[in-house]
Amino acid sequence: MGYIPIIVALLGFITLWGLVNYNSIKAKKIALDQKAQEVYKYAMLRNATLRQLAKIASQDTTLTHLFHEAVNKLDDRNPEEVNIHEKIQREHKVTELIAEIPLIGEDENYRKMFKQLQIADDYYRKVASAYAFRLKDYNGLVTRNPSKIVASLMRFKPVEPEISG
Repeated sequence: MGYIPIIVALLGFITLWGLVNYNSIKAKKIALDQKAQEVYKYAMLRNATLRQLAKIASQDTTLTHLFHEAVNKLDDRNPEEVNIHEKIQREHKVTELIAEIPLIGEDENYRKMFKQLQIADDYYRKVASAYAFRLKDYNGLVTRNPSKIVASLMRFKPVEPEISG
């Protein structure tokens, strides 16, 4: 008769731990999905700004090739068309090209759009970095014991990069 309270207390502790862990995994998954949506949003903003700057810079022959290459690498597909990891990989190439764009010329419109591109690129980089952090955090929680047990019971799986082509 002395073991029943111990067993009930132990089961209660395990149940509470499981509920807390489930809510933690669920919250991290929601945060990860929100950051993924922000990656698409800020990539679209940055790409639109880059296109506008390319139109202004098309008058300068030294920049035409650089902008043409950058605009050709833009990926405007939405979440239904491309997974987040492929999107980030493609956008990384654009980020590298943006870093090569010089601030030259006397044109005031070019200078303003260049500043806007730098701001949009900075926002994109921050959100991509935040997504990578949240991905690591979520995958760590889902793949490490004892949280792995709750995750597998509730069908939470690690988010693996699925990069095609």
